Amino acid sequence: PCTSPTVLSSTTLTCTSSAHSAGNVDVIVTKGAIELFSMSNYFTYVNPPNEPSSLTLFAGDTSSTPTITVSGVASGQTIKRYKDSGCTSLVASGVASGETINLTTSSLSTYGIYHFYAKAFDKFEQTSSCSSAFTISAYYSFISIPQNKTGFTTIANNSVNGVVASNGVIYAGTNGGLSISTDGGASFTNKTTISGLGSNLTRKLFVDSSGKIYAATSGGLSISNGGASFTNKTASDGLGSSWVNSVYVDSSGVIFAATNGGISISTNFGVDFSNLTTSQGLGSNTVRDIYVDSAGAIYTATPGGLPASVTP
Repeated sequence: PCTSPTVLSSTTLTCTSSAHSAGNVDVIVTKGAIELFSMSNYFTYVNPPNEPSSLTLFAGDTSSTPTITVSGVASGQTIKRYKDSGCTSLVASGVASGETINLTTSSLSTYGIYHFYAKAFDKFEQTSSCSSAFTISAYYSFISIPQNKTGFTTIANNSVNGVVASNGVIYAGTNGGLSISTDGGASFTNKTTISGLGSNLTRKLFVDSSGKIYAATSGGLSISNGGASFTNKTASDGLGSSWVNSVYVDSSGVIFAATNGGISISTNFGVDFSNLTTSQGLGSNTVRDIYVDSAGAIYTATPGGLPASVTP
């Protein structure tokens, strides 16, 4: 039976019926024991829409405003697409004219991973459950900034060996020196041996939270507070080799330099270094790259393997 009937006029009332399986039912209106109205098969219960079966990129669309095809819907249904698993944050909607509908996404403002979901609504505003997630990995398009590109101040060299972005500043290690940009790459200031770099052949870089720069070069490990000038550390300062391929600095300021003569470690900000070589288990004394985890374990890339957890 209906609950909470509301009389609107002498000929009209409304009420909410209880749940019922799909199909036609009789409608009988009574007042006490008196039957006021009766009609067979006068009201039809309908099932809510089915959950959309899938979401896919329309024709492989990879633009910043991708069109997503929602499938498993029915003509006349309103299809709404959301960006949350609870289907509450609406991003697009439309009325289906068949078993699929294409809904275009507003511009993806940042790079990253986006999840989308869909629900179907029928003409009675009955709704399906929220669909399974559809995931898009969105990334910015690339722009190359070679030497002498119109509209850009030149970088030191087209051959770029390492890059770091920290606190809005771009640092690029090139075959012609260290290039630094504070305006998103529109212009660069170039640092060379004239600024104190050990060599213009600059490889990997590390920049700490204070802006201190560590540049691995073929002529030593060059260190600078901000990039105005550099102090260069070489084999004569205790490095395993003056050819430095990479550098890592942990949160305590301990320096780990990957050199052609092993791993060089300084616990006093580069005043002196101790060295780890094949004698301590390195696959080769030529260390191409280095990483140190929060527990202090050292991971190295060498032409003789990937030694891990080598500790000083």
